[in-house]
Amino acid sequence: MNKPRRTKIALAVTAALIGIPVVMLVVLLTFDWNRAKPWLNARTSEMLDRPFAINGDLSLTWEKPTVVAGPSGQDEGWRSIIPWPYLVAQDIHIGNPSNMKALMPADMASIKQFAFSLNPLVLLEKQIAIPILHFESPVVSLLRGADGKNNWTFKKDDKPSLWQLKLQDIIITKGSIHLTDAIKHADVTADIDTLNADPVYGVTWRLHGKLNGETISGNGKAGAVLSLQHQIAPYPITVNLSMGQTAIAVAGTLTKPTDLAALTCA
Repeated sequence: MNKPRRTKIALAVTAALIGIPVVMLVVLLTFDWNRAKPWLNARTSEMLDRPFAINGDLSLTWEKPTVVAGPSGQDEGWRSIIPWPYLVAQDIHIGNPSNMKALMPADMASIKQFAFSLNPLVLLEKQIAIPILHFESPVVSLLRGADGKNNWTFKKDDKPSLWQLKLQDIIITKGSIHLTDAIKHADVTADIDTLNADPVYGVTWRLHGKLNGETISGNGKAGAVLSLQHQIAPYPITVNLSMGQTAIAVAGTLTKPTDLAALTCA
């Protein structure tokens, strides 16, 4: 094989190696992700073992991450200029399991908008790194009947996952959780919202409804949602609660968030 021919082959191979990623990038940037909704809805419904649907718009854009820090806490150079995928889904609905379809409302949860960005650089390490999950106007209806069946227990996969989820923060904007429990005789609604500018507290909440035949109401603040995972840092909390003729007011910290006995009052 003569030299000019070898050169042409080498140039053709190089062009192909460069062209394939470029074509893939163009496809990702221009693809209408709404066309993928039927497949996503079907796969997610199968995984959750209950109806799931994205009824609104589904979009994917690429954005430069605000901060990409390495083990030293410093900017990782070239990694900081790699754009991250940013997904936004509108009007999401999660239904009740099949054994509770007769109960109302029909949805276990609805979300006006769900958005998150994803670090693509660690996917090869089987890590799903999400800096922020943002739920806008989520409405959750938790139900438990007198027979003990509930709608918050999901199908479990016996096989351990090969993927590791790393989630840094959750933002809930104007959320609502309604609990109807025939065993505890509860019909309670909690409204939750994220506090963006508060240096101590991450969320605020307001409660109202009935519990064991008594009227219950209250409000308070608490630390960031994901701070519950940390067992060392104190978790701040304030509670003002009234039930019937009883009133409770607490302000303090939980030194071990999963153990209420670790509450330290101010």
